[in-house]
Amino acid sequence: MSGPSSPEIELLRAAYAAFNARDIDVALALMTADVAWPRAFKGGFVRGPEEVRAYWSEQWSEIDPRVEPVAFYPEGGGSILVEVHQVVRDLAGNVLADDRVGHRFTLEGGLIQRMEVCELPSADELQIREVHSTWIGAVNAGDLGRLLTLMTDDVVFLNPGEQPVGRDGFAAKFPTAHQQLRIFCASLLQEIVVVGEVAYTWSRDALSVVPRPGGEATLLGGHRLTVYRKQPEGRWLLARDAHTLTVVAE
Repeated sequence: MSGPSSPEIELLRAAYAAFNARDIDVALALMTADVAWPRAFKGGFVRGPEEVRAYWSEQWSEIDPRVEPVAFYPEGGGSILVEVHQVVRDLAGNVLADDRVGHRFTLEGGLIQRMEVCELPSADELQIREVHSTWIGAVNAGDLGRLLTLMTDDVVFLNPGEQPVGRDGFAAKFPTAHQQLRIFCASLLQEIVVVGEVAYTWSRDALSVVPRPGGEATLLGGHRLTVYRKQPEGRWLLARDAHTLTVVAE
């Protein structure tokens, strides 16, 4: 799963599609003038669209690579980690490599500024990233049923200036909030740490709330610390959650 769509993710989907179609001009139009691109099988980087053009042309004269994005994980600092299924064949069609790799993109002004090939995080970290992405999507959709499947029975939510809230309290308050407000949350993971069957994430969040009868949006921003516990069947569920969201000054 790729998580919710966004203009940045659609940009990367278009870049992968253009690469696989060998449509260099379309792909290069999605890059900045100073783009840095790795020479994946030879080391180092090429810089600028024309060097990328030359590198790809050389690469395609030697091998036939196909890369399909499997999942997208937005990170801090304007970067997105992409889990990719990569199949590389020789020009006779024989498979040379068939594996999953990580591509980390840095975007600037709605265009690709840098791409790096990297190792994928552990299976546990990827699952936690997926839970985080699914949680934010469900919050924005007002999907209480989905949210309840992502939390432990003894979950605790800690909100500034309020008493701790458990599963039942969350289930009572969440629908009321969505009935009264249009809510949109954006959350960028800053850190993931996994220690055995417990993990925590630190994210930077931004929240927009608008009264459903109409009115001005209230913007909140801050950080969130979330603790996850691994269940006996292998799933990771949210167990503790605390945030520092406050109103952002106009």
